[in-house]
Amino acid sequence: MSQKKDSTVYLLLALFLGGLGVHHFYLGRTTAGVLHLVFCWTLVPVFLSIAHAINSSKAVRERNMEIAQRLAVGLNVPVDELLKIAFL
Repeated sequence: MSQKKDSTVYLLLALFLGGLGVHHFYLGRTTAGVLHLVFCWTLVPVFLSIAHAINSSKAVRERNMEIAQRLAVGLNVPVDELLKIAFL
């Protein structure tokens, strides 16, 4: 549960610090975050982060599913049971 990402935090990071790629670092997508940092002077990452903010709930939901699947494999528990416990 400590690794679960919050869509509100992601949305705020994408809107206010998205040009620097902070929202990507929050989700653990280091490569995308570094690319945003490298190209921040072009302002292209700012426009991309606005699109990321619009799709924020989908991105966070997918990342949380990846985390749940990785934990389920590590704990040798079916993913469905882990998700039931996580969302109770």
